[in-house]
Amino acid sequence: MGWDLGTIKGRYTAVFLGFMVAVCVLTVIGIQLWVKPELQRAGEQNLVLRVSEIATDIRDQLNGVQSQSRSITQLVAQLPSEQIDAVLPALIDQYGNAMVFGGGIWPMPDQREAGRIKFSTFFHRDGANKLIPNTYWNSAEAPNYFDQPWHRAGQQAAKGMCVWAAAYKDGASQQPRTNCAMGIYHDGSLYGVSTIDVTLGFFNDLVAKKE
Repeated sequence: MGWDLGTIKGRYTAVFLGFMVAVCVLTVIGIQLWVKPELQRAGEQNLVLRVSEIATDIRDQLNGVQSQSRSITQLVAQLPSEQIDAVLPALIDQYGNAMVFGGGIWPMPDQREAGRIKFSTFFHRDGANKLIPNTYWNSAEAPNYFDQPWHRAGQQAAKGMCVWAAAYKDGASQQPRTNCAMGIYHDGSLYGVSTIDVTLGFFNDLVAKKE
């Protein structure tokens, strides 16, 4: 083996090697028992913190949409019918915030104009991020919007509070969306429902920033 245990040098070498092996074994055991669990806990705590930050950001964004909806519902209830179409895009746009895909007001039958069952105003963003009108829900072939689950949810919502629809996707956008439905009241009676459509792709942007 290159050294003789019968000599001082050989014994010294053997003891030194044995000591080094023991140090290595104890080091590995120490890492497994104390260092590795601490690193795992630190990583888990950091992940929980990141998730909490994302949740806070999402909650803040959605609370902002709810505040926006409150402004729309209170103002629209005071406007003559002919002014609603003119002011609604500015109330929805939020300086071109692409997270807000669109929005509208959806009066109950005969509320906006006597004799008109469907008289909604709805705007959504086009490919250039501009708000354009969409009149489909007022057409004869469209189902009654006031019978839709999201509209019924808005009818039953507490005043000034959003009811968020289950995620959905249609031909107007490539990304799934949800909407905040909130009741509109005039002189204490239900006038209709307002909606603000939120593109769910903004979740990806928040996660990317945290990464």
